[in-house]
Amino acid sequence: MLIIGLHLTAWTAAAHADPAGQWPQWRGPDGLGISSDANLPEQWNHNSANIKWKTEIPGRGCSSPVVSGDKVFLTTAYENHTPLMVRRVAVFAACALTALFLLLVLARWVGQFRKRPGDDVDAQPESWGRTVCVIFAAISTLAFFVLLIGLFVFPRRYDASVGKFLAETLGTYDTEHVFYIGKDALAATWLNTGAAALLGLAASLHWLRAHSIWRLLGGLAFTAAAVAFVVFTPLDAWKYEVFLWNRLLFLIPGTLVAIWHIVGYLEIRFEGNSDAPVVGAGKPPFLPPLSNVGISWHHKHLLRFGGLTRLGLFLSLVAISALAFVPINLLLPKLGVCRAIVCVDFATGELLWETVVFTAPPERSHRDSSYATPTPATDGRHVVANFGIGVACVDFEGRVLWKATDPKYLNDTLYGAAASVLLWQGKTIIVQEDEEKTARRSWMAAFDTASGDVVWKVQPNDLGWTYTTGLLYDDGTGTKLFIASFQKILCFDVASGRQLWKYAIPMEQIVASLTRTGSLFCVGGGTWGPQGLHVFEPTGQEPGCPIREFWHVTKETPGCASPVIYNGILFTVTDSGILRAYDAATGTLHWRKRLKGRYLASLVAGDGKVYACNTNGLTTVIVAEPDLQMVAQNQLQGECRASFAIADSRFLVRSSDFLYCIAPDDAPPPTEPGQN
Repeated sequence: MLIIGLHLTAWTAAAHADPAGQWPQWRGPDGLGISSDANLPEQWNHNSANIKWKTEIPGRGCSSPVVSGDKVFLTTAYENHTPLMVRRVAVFAACALTALFLLLVLARWVGQFRKRPGDDVDAQPESWGRTVCVIFAAISTLAFFVLLIGLFVFPRRYDASVGKFLAETLGTYDTEHVFYIGKDALAATWLNTGAAALLGLAASLHWLRAHSIWRLLGGLAFTAAAVAFVVFTPLDAWKYEVFLWNRLLFLIPGTLVAIWHIVGYLEIRFEGNSDAPVVGAGKPPFLPPLSNVGISWHHKHLLRFGGLTRLGLFLSLVAISALAFVPINLLLPKLGVCRAIVCVDFATGELLWETVVFTAPPERSHRDSSYATPTPATDGRHVVANFGIGVACVDFEGRVLWKATDPKYLNDTLYGAAASVLLWQGKTIIVQEDEEKTARRSWMAAFDTASGDVVWKVQPNDLGWTYTTGLLYDDGTGTKLFIASFQKILCFDVASGRQLWKYAIPMEQIVASLTRTGSLFCVGGGTWGPQGLHVFEPTGQEPGCPIREFWHVTKETPGCASPVIYNGILFTVTDSGILRAYDAATGTLHWRKRLKGRYLASLVAGDGKVYACNTNGLTTVIVAEPDLQMVAQNQLQGECRASFAIADSRFLVRSSDFLYCIAPDDAPPPTEPGQN
């Protein structure tokens, strides 16, 4: 059976390939990452003559391009102009508030030592109690200001350093996530902007008269706002409850300032020494005996704020405080991130149209992922894309035909959607797995591609905690859907969604997708926990023994990049760049080569060669033979996380900035339209 499966490889690819040699879905017509095109490019760089065109793609996404006819489709995600402006206003207001108040506190502290008896009522010398409050307020505000600037300017650096330092010194769990400000970190954004807003509210009291009752009422209002701020803090970036101690850390600067104002209103004085200590010496008074400490207060100007100037400054700080907190926490989440499908002309690279299909708040996503990670699919008339939050279908003119949403996805995902869309006999197959520490159940569904009607939908208990795209396979008795899931391989009847069997494998959190040649399958991965690379063949027997395993290894196995079987050789690459070539039938290691960089894009093959692209845009070309032969190493600009698409002997390569079309080495010069 194994030998027959290997010999059937060429027949299988030819039988399922698109007649025009197109690339309609993830990893090509069969999902194997293999092209039957000849004369594929071997050498290129971002300025070479065989770059037929390059087009700037708006937004960011990790999805691969797909090709049908004269059009290229891919997905992207970006913040529209309004949320971007909201975020900038909130960030500016938060930093400005903190800086302004820091100067205010320092000026108040320095100014108290230059006062003389007989000065204005608002300029009376400070008592020792208020001096201590000012000192602590200045120190804590300065620390918060430095932290706030760093969080907004260097978020990932502070996520790794400041948060880790606090976690180790304070013994708090997952503190680093609370100090990371990102579009997906709701708790951290809430805490940091909220702390800045509370500082602004406390600072606004400075512009009221010293003995105005409004200072006391403002302190009480501040206390109420602080309590609400702590109580309503959302979950952090990892969906954990933020510890009370973490939340209280952000209240220290503003709370000290509020205490400063209340102490100033109550006038802590020294009995028997009503004439306040002389402070002309330029240093705060010494701590008096506790027996001489007394508290007195009086208030005035109940209906006056102290003049229009003071009132204007007071209201201005209150308004800036609202800008620092309200837009980014209450308005921005509702505006959200735009998820769009983009169409590019295959011949010229011209951006034909862009259709926004979903606008919703950002979900939690992995740092190597995006809000547009799953690859779309096309049947020549429709383009279907899955964004996790929902599935959308558009026609070739960009008109939305139907949409289906997943209401539980947005608030209950850890790393974001990963499984790409599969098309089969007029149906769209969507797989949405649950994740570790999430309550949302896994589900699979088949939609009618033309109408969007649900043909079937199931919630398999065995499916979960993995990030792979399924593989369709017709074994002669019907088409099956194979999925590598958490510690198991699952097989489903694609016509009904019924689970046929499962087989245990010792691998966890799998990202690399299955591949095969004929009836010989390969699964590898395990980004966390046990790792492995297993080669097997479905037997069609009873569920107790559904597959026959031929060989496996547990060393230097695939991470995120899916392997490829080509010319009877199994090629795998680790995240760290170790490329291995095995005899697919026996598991004999032909060779091992360490490549440069980090590898997230899956391997592709064709024209007798294998192509491996790292995240820095460097592609290594290797001859698909038992002996190691490197052909070239080709560099493009920008990060590359998406896998190659191959159509009409051309490569389509998506970087962080551009979509490149790379023609064969002897192709005509690049065309002008679409050239950037």
